[in-house]
Amino acid sequence: MGEILFNFSQIIDLVESRRTIRDYLGAYQIVAGEIDRFENRLEILCFAGELALEAGLFSKAIELLDLLLLEGESEGETWFRGGAFAMRAFALIELGQMDKAILSINELDDTLTMSWIANVPILTKKYLLERAGEIGPEVRS
Repeated sequence: MGEILFNFSQIIDLVESRRTIRDYLGAYQIVAGEIDRFENRLEILCFAGELALEAGLFSKAIELLDLLLLEGESEGETWFRGGAFAMRAFALIELGQMDKAILSINELDDTLTMSWIANVPILTKKYLLERAGEIGPEVRS
């Protein structure tokens, strides 16, 4: 592991400037290129997974989120689990891997709502189940 280059608030400022101009791939590349040099590895893995999802790099998002879940479990940390499983499920659906997506969806709390991820609809358990074909879409009259 190299010397710490950024703290989390510094990278947020840098990435937000990229997000403002909708350069999600550029924002992802900033974070991914230096992932081992951040102070809080779990925070940055979660953030990198989100950025990969925003950039449409679904396989990379899954890889980062899997690493986050594995490392978090080994450290006894759980603050990110709901979001990680929701983003992982969305990426798996986008890749057509419905069986794996269902496993991630089953880890979600019914009240989860993630509305801040660019280029991704509001993530809820119900929405993800609909996208995975497990339940029909809600019909409104």
